[in-house]
Amino acid sequence: MGITDSAYKRIFDHPEMVEFLVKGFVKQTWVKDVDFSTLEPVKTDFISEKYNKRYNDSLWKMNILGREMYICIMLEFQSVPDKYMPLRILVYQGLVYQHLIASKRLLPGGMLPPLLPIVLYNGKKQWKFTLQMSDLIEHLSPELSAFSPNFKFMLLEEQRVSQKELSAKELNESKNLVAALFKLEQSTNYDDIIALVEQMIEWLDLPSQDSLSRALAGWFNRVFMKMRAENETKGEQELPAFEDLMEVKNMLAESIKEWREKDRKEWFGKGIEKGIEKGIEKGIEKGIEKGIEKGIEKGIEKGIEKKALDAAMVMLADGLSVDTIAKYTGLSVEFIESLKNQQ
Repeated sequence: MGITDSAYKRIFDHPEMVEFLVKGFVKQTWVKDVDFSTLEPVKTDFISEKYNKRYNDSLWKMNILGREMYICIMLEFQSVPDKYMPLRILVYQGLVYQHLIASKRLLPGGMLPPLLPIVLYNGKKQWKFTLQMSDLIEHLSPELSAFSPNFKFMLLEEQRVSQKELSAKELNESKNLVAALFKLEQSTNYDDIIALVEQMIEWLDLPSQDSLSRALAGWFNRVFMKMRAENETKGEQELPAFEDLMEVKNMLAESIKEWREKDRKEWFGKGIEKGIEKGIEKGIEKGIEKGIEKGIEKGIEKGIEKKALDAAMVMLADGLSVDTIAKYTGLSVEFIESLKNQQ
C-alpha cells in the first residue's frame, strides 16, 4: 500500500467519516433507515496479504431496518483508472461473503447480507470505464448472458464533485467533514486551505475526535512530505511533522507567510532580471538599428559628396566657371575655388 493510501485510509477508519460519506454522498432512500450508531469496523485479516495490498479497503457493518448490512470503502489512487475494477470488486465481495459464511454471520434463513462497494477515486483523469460487471463480459447469446455476474459499484470521483455540491446547505449544517476533505483535495489557494482547516477544527468534536484530528494531520503530513524533502535538499529548514489539525493550522499560517514572501521576492527578482535583460536586448536592438540607419545615412551622404567632387574636378579640367560648377554640383563656391587653387 502506498503512503498516500495508508494516510487516507486512516481517515476512513473512523466511523464518523463513514457516516458523513454515506449521509452526504450516497443519494439513495434507504440511507434514512440506517442506524449509524451501530457502525462497527470489520477486520479484513481474512483477506490475503496480496489482496489487502491491492484493495486499500475499509469494511464496515451497520444495521438497517434491524438487519445487518456491510459497506466497503475502497481507495483508488492510481493515476489511470482501472478498467477491471468491477472484477476486483467481485473477487473482494466473494472473499467477504465466504468469511461471513465461515463465521456464521448470516441473516435469517441463511441469507447473505447486502454489501455496498464504494470506490473513492482521487485521480486527475476522469473515470471513463464501466461500473458494471456485465459490461466486461462478451455476450454471445442471451442464454449465456444469464449466467454472467451482473452488479455495479458506486463510484465517487473526488476531483469532480462540484464546489456547489460540496458547499450545499445540508452539508454545512451537518458539519460534514468528508465534504471539507474533498474541498481540500481540490484546493490550490493558500487562503482556501487555511479556511478549510479552520472549518474542520471548528467542526471536529474535540477532544472526543482527537484520533480523527491526528488522522487528518497524518494526511497533511503526506501532502507536505514532498515539500519537506525539497526544503531539506535545498538546505532549508525541514518542516516538522504535524501531530493534529491545530498544529496544521498554526504551521500553515506561518509557512504560508514565508512562501508568499519567497514568491514575492522571486517574482520581484525575476521582474528586475527580466527588465534588465529586456533593456539590454532593446538597447542592442536600438543601437544596431540606429547604427545601420546612421551608417546608411553617412554612406549615402559620403557617396553623394564623392560624386559631386568627381564631377567638379572634371568640370574644372574642362574650364567651366566656378559659379557654373557650384550650380550643378551643389558644392560651395569657396570649396570649388580651393579645388581650383590645388590644380
